[in-house]
Formats: sequence, C-alpha cells, structure tokens
Amino acid sequence: MIIPKKMNEPIYRLMAEEDAEEVHGLVKKVFDRFVAQDFDQKGIEQFYEIISPESILKRREENHFALIATVNKNIVGIIEIKANDHISLLFVDEEFHKKAIAKTLLKKTIDLCLENKPGLTEMSVNSSPNAVEIYEKLGFKQKGPEQLFEGIRFVPMVLKLRESGHRNLKLIEPILELRSERIP
Repeated sequence: MIIPKKMNEPIYRLMAEEDAEEVHGLVKKVFDRFVAQDFDQKGIEQFYEIISPESILKRREENHFALIATVNKNIVGIIEIKANDHISLLFVDEEFHKKAIAKTLLKKTIDLCLENKPGLTEMSVNSSPNAVEIYEKLGFKQKGPEQLFEGIRFVPMVLKLRESGHRNLKLIEPILELRSERIP
C-alpha cells in the first residue's frame, strides 16, 4: 500500500469482505449512469445480480480477486479479475474519471496477475459498448463483434502483453506510463 502525498491521492489495495456493499453501490451508480440505457430490462436485472454484494463475495472465494482505489477512505474505483487473465468489472466513479485511476488499477492488476500466472501473455474483457473507446485507449483491441448474452451487450476485447527484462509486463500499445508516486 502507498501513502498518498495529498489527502485526495488514491490508495490502491485488495478488496476486503467489508468493502462488498460499497463496491456494489459504486458499480451500480456508474452502471446506471453510463451503461444501463444500452441494456434491456433483462440485461439490467442480470447485471444487478452479478454485482450484488453476495455475488461479488462468492466470486472472491472462487477464482476472482478485486483491487480497489480509495480516496479519503471512499471507494472510487474497482477492477475485478477472473482466473488472472479476464477483467470481470472495471468501474470508476464519475467524479474521478480522467484521473488515471482505471489505468493504474489495470497496471497494478497486471503486476498481480503476472505474479500468479507468470506466463501471462494477454488480458481479456467483455466491454460494454460504451466503454470500448476507453479500453482501446488502454491498449485493448476488439476480438470480435458486439454480442448479446442473457440481455447483456458486450464487445470481446483483448490486451496483448509482452515480457520485458524485469518482473512487470509492458503493454504493447500504448505503454502505460504512470506517475511514479502512484506505483508502489
């Protein structure tokens, strides 16, 4: 964990059990604001079930982990990873968009996934249609056309990685250059 230089600097850490309610609230708020309008009622209900605190905690006991970003002890970002190579959730509070929180969550997640899965060569995500541009800015490429499953619309995407001379992976395009005070 890093100690922020300013009170509003994000702190990144693994999600704890007691964070599930707040994570649910954040994801639901951002989903309702930016994504829900593109889903039918079945898709919205299905997504709400996926992000219920109980579902989040159940996945955590299986093959998922989540990293959160907090500012002043409030959760402002979440990335959830399945099997060390698939992004299940990536949401950042609207107030904190364009502040490199998603980029930093991704970078830190890649580092953790590499520790758990040393041969990692790519990360995948099923992006909501409105988030494709954001994932492309993070270096992801579309892997196929938009799909619909159980009312949930998504675009399969992949981020190709390559090994560098040290333990971290560098993203092929673009290389995520993060300010050093945000990296432990």
